[in-house]
Amino acid sequence: MKITQEEMVERQTVLHVELEDEDLEPYLQRVYRRVAQRAAIPGFRKGKAPRAVVERFLGPGGLLHESLGDAVPALADQAVSARQLEPVVPPHLEVVDTEPVTIKVTVAAKPGIDLGEYGSIRLEEDEIEVEDEHVEEAIRNMQQDSGSWEPVERPVKPGDMVTLDVTGTVEGRVVLEEKDTVYNAEDGSSIPFPGFSENLVEAVAGRPREFSIAIPEDYADVSLAGKSCDFTVTVSEIKEQRLPDLDDEFAKGAGDGYESMAQLREAVERDLRTRAEEAGKSRYRQRAVEALLETATVEMAPLHVEHEHRHAAYNRARFVQSLNLQYDDYLRYRGKTREEDEEEIREAAMRHLTQSYAIRELAEKEGIEVSDDEIDDKLQEALDSGGEAVAQLREAPDQERVRESVRASLQEDKAIDLLTTIARGEAPEERPSEEQGEAALDETAPEEKTG
Repeated sequence: MKITQEEMVERQTVLHVELEDEDLEPYLQRVYRRVAQRAAIPGFRKGKAPRAVVERFLGPGGLLHESLGDAVPALADQAVSARQLEPVVPPHLEVVDTEPVTIKVTVAAKPGIDLGEYGSIRLEEDEIEVEDEHVEEAIRNMQQDSGSWEPVERPVKPGDMVTLDVTGTVEGRVVLEEKDTVYNAEDGSSIPFPGFSENLVEAVAGRPREFSIAIPEDYADVSLAGKSCDFTVTVSEIKEQRLPDLDDEFAKGAGDGYESMAQLREAVERDLRTRAEEAGKSRYRQRAVEALLETATVEMAPLHVEHEHRHAAYNRARFVQSLNLQYDDYLRYRGKTREEDEEEIREAAMRHLTQSYAIRELAEKEGIEVSDDEIDDKLQEALDSGGEAVAQLREAPDQERVRESVRASLQEDKAIDLLTTIARGEAPEERPSEEQGEAALDETAPEEKTG
C-alpha cells in the first residue's frame, strides 16, 4: 500500500492510496470462495471450480469489481490509521483507478475552535413582571374551562360552538369537505381561512349559507394564496357556553381548592411568576450561548458539515413521512421551494455543529466533569418517569453508549450553567488562559509525503 497525503486544507485532508496485489489478495480470495460456493458453473460442483475458471465465469475484472465493496472501506481505514488521523465523520471514499487500484480518501479532522474572550461576556437579565391583567386572564381561562356547552334555538353568535357540514372550493377544486364537524365561531379565527368564523354569525340551523372568502396573499399553501374560496355551510346544531360566576364557590372547586377568590388570585399569581422565572432562565441561557457563538470561531471541514446536513435532511424526511405527507405537499404548505428548504436545513445543521463544539470546548477548557454518580442519578430519574423512552433505555444494546450520551448531556448543561454565571459577572476572577485553543485553528497535517 502506497499512501500520499495532501496538505490539510479547511480542516480536511486527502489520502491517495495505491493498493498492491498483496493488499487485495485476501478480498479476491474471499469473493472467489463465495462465488464458487453459490454459482452454477458448468462442469463443476458448487465450491469445486478453480479460481481461474471463476474469473473467466465473472468476466474481465469481475472478481476485482466484486471484491472492492469489502476491500475499499477496510483498506481505506488502514491507510487512515497508518497516517494517525482521527476522522470526526466517516471518510469519503472514491475509487479513481483500477490499474492499479487507487483510492481517494477524504478525511475530516476535528474542528478548530477558538472561544475568544468569552470570559468578558456580560448580559443583563430580563425583569420578571406579572401584571394584574395576566392574573385575570388566567382566571378567565379557568372560568372558560369550567363552563358548560348547552344547545340553543337561535342564530349563531360569536363564541358559539356549532356542528356543521362544510364544502370549500377554489376555482372549482374542492379544498375542504367535512361533515358533522364541530367548530368554535371565535372572532379573529384564521381556521380554515381568516373571515370564515365571522361569516357564520347569524347562520340558522338547517338553512344552508353560501359565502366567499379571499385567501391572504401570504397564505402558507402557495397554490391557494391570493385566490377566492367559495363555501357552502349548513349548521345542524348551535351551543353557547354557560360560565360559572367568579366567586368563592368557584375558587373552592378550582385546582386543589381555595377558601376564597383572593386566595385563588394569589395562587395564580405565584404560578405565573414561577413560570415566568423559568422561561426567563431559559431565555437567558440561550442568550448566553448566542453570545458565546459571537465570540467563538469554529472552523469545520466541508465534509463534516455535509455529513451533518445529510443527517438533518434524513431526519426532516422522516418527520414529513410521520405526517403522512408527500415532501412536495409539505413544501407547498410551508410556502418554500426545495432549494429554500435545503438551505434552511443546511444552516440549522451548521448552527447545531457550531454550538455543540463551542460548548464542548468550553467544558474542556474549564475542566467540567461529570461523575458516575451523576450519570446514575440521571438514568434513575429517567427510569422513574416511565413511558416509552424508558423501555427503549432499558432495551438499548449498548448501555455504555447510553451512559456516554447522558454524560455529554450533563456536561453540556454544566457548561451552559457556568456560561450564565460568567454572563452575570459572578464567575471567579481566575479564568483559564484565553490563548488556549487558538493553536487549534493553526493545526495542519504534515506536508505531502509518500509512504
